[in-house]
Amino acid sequence: MRSLVAEFVARCAGTEIGQEALETLCKQIAAQRGGVVPSRPAVLELLLATDAELSRSIGGFALDLRGRVQIGDADSAEASLIEMTGEYAHARLASDSARAADCRRAVQHGQQRLRFLLGRPNLSAEKRREKSELREWFRVWLDAPELFPDWVFLRRRNAAN
Repeated sequence: MRSLVAEFVARCAGTEIGQEALETLCKQIAAQRGGVVPSRPAVLELLLATDAELSRSIGGFALDLRGRVQIGDADSAEASLIEMTGEYAHARLASDSARAADCRRAVQHGQQRLRFLLGRPNLSAEKRREKSELREWFRVWLDAPELFPDWVFLRRRNAAN
């Protein structure tokens, strides 16, 4: 599927991929997979890993924000969410609603990746606890990004005690 997405992106170079193009790509993938239709989130995940311009209407967001929200471990997740808090605050101060929305989409994308990981039946109990905690962090960020840095500091301090 990854190679089909790469080929599709190469053919679409210089144009924004929107709803119609996404549906075309899903049909092409299904044809290559014997009629098995890929999930839209899986295809979008692969598209977000490229440098393709993606319409916000299908879940796209700014290229420079892709890959900046981390979910690997608590330290990297915290650092990336605090960095995103700064990006979001800067966008709001500049009255750049598109950029602020892109910051939110980047965090929502990380939250979706966590949801996907938590759906794996073979995830160890330890990893499940860790990723569940991170999912809570993402929820808090999306509810109140400006409060997140203080909240996570207190949350981690309480967990250490």
